[in-house]
Amino acid sequence: MINFKINKKETVLLYLYHINTLTFYEVVDQITLGRTTGDIVCVDDGRMSGKHAQVTLDATESVPCLYIQDLGSKNFTIINRIEIEPHKKTKLKMFNLIEVGDQRFVVTESKDINLQDLSEMTNKLMSKPILKFAQEEKISLARPTQSITPYEQVQRQEAQIIELRSEIVSLEQAAKGELIKLEEMKEKIIVKAKAKRQELSIIITTLQCSVDELKAQMAIHKTEIEQKKKKIINLKDMPTDEEDSIEDLPE
Repeated sequence: MINFKINKKETVLLYLYHINTLTFYEVVDQITLGRTTGDIVCVDDGRMSGKHAQVTLDATESVPCLYIQDLGSKNFTIINRIEIEPHKKTKLKMFNLIEVGDQRFVVTESKDINLQDLSEMTNKLMSKPILKFAQEEKISLARPTQSITPYEQVQRQEAQIIELRSEIVSLEQAAKGELIKLEEMKEKIIVKAKAKRQELSIIITTLQCSVDELKAQMAIHKTEIEQKKKKIINLKDMPTDEEDSIEDLPE
């Protein structure tokens, strides 16, 4: 059983997903991994060095990315089954598999990932042989002018295939994430449109009632005016008292 402890930070930009414990660790600035020293300490992992590796966040680029540096560990740090050169920063890509001792980590930009797909990908990677950094170094020193052997070429090409497959998974995950965001935006727009439509319908109904009321008042007013006109006309047709007296005089 591995004992773990981590000094957690506040702002989250990227994650290290610990496959052994199914745990997401937040990366804000940098995280050090080791058996006795660091932010993530694996006390019972005998293959880890006391201070094994360090993951650093670089937020100066257009897209924040992570770099890993082996701190001179005894058993090296392995990325996608390739041992990296000690004390040299290596850029990490999304869903790169990191092996530190017996611990395995994957770089993610979200906790919302398909763990089944991730497990299948890592299992395929783990079935591949490790491309040893120490072996490459000895070969280059022994045969500085000779070309690589067919076996070495196959190893490198297999490593490239693994890298490309990792990029494909990264792109697929990014595409799924974008689709989810678009669906969420679509739902928000639909909800907002329905609310606005209801609001406008209420306003239209209110205005229609007001118009109908005004029309009714106008009709009443028009009727009253017509009645007043008729009264005025009737009054004009009535004979005056003077006219009556003249007509009554004898000739």
